[in-house]
Amino acid sequence: MEQQEIQNALINTENNIEEAIQLLSNLSISTSQDLAYRYAQELITRFDSNTSREDAISITSQMFNAFYEEKTKQNFSIGPDETNLVQKLEVLLQDNSILKKAVVKMKEKCDQAARIELENQQLKAELQRERMTNYALRVHLENEIAKDKNIEKGPDVY
Repeated sequence: MEQQEIQNALINTENNIEEAIQLLSNLSISTSQDLAYRYAQELITRFDSNTSREDAISITSQMFNAFYEEKTKQNFSIGPDETNLVQKLEVLLQDNSILKKAVVKMKEKCDQAARIELENQQLKAELQRERMTNYALRVHLENEIAKDKNIEKGPDVY
C-alpha cells in the first residue's frame, strides 16, 4: 500500500479509521490479471512449430505451477498489508490528534500573550498619566509654597 493511497482514503472518509480500512480493503488487485496475462504470453513464446505434444504439456504444467505459486504468494501477502495499514492509520490519527492539541495550546498561549500585551500597554498609559498628575501636583505645591514664603523657585526642568 502506498502512503498516498492511505492519505487519500483518510481524506475521503474524513479521518474515520473504520471507513478508511473498509475502503482500502475493497481495493481490487489488478496484478492477478496481469500475472495471468504475463504467464500466457510466456507460454505462447515457448511454443513453436517444432514442439511435440509431450513438450507442450510439460511446458504448460511448469508454467501453471509457477503461476499457481506466484498467485499463492500474492494471496498470502494481502493479510499483513491490511494489518500494517491499520497500524499506519492509527499512528497517523494519533499524530493528527497530538497536532490538534498542540494547535489549541498554541492558540491559548497566543491569546494569553495578546491579553498580557494589552494589559502592559494599559499599565504604561496609566503610569504616564500618574507621572503627569504627580508633576502637576508638584508644580502646584511649589507655587503655593512660593506664594507663602515669597521665595523664588528654580527653573522647571521636567
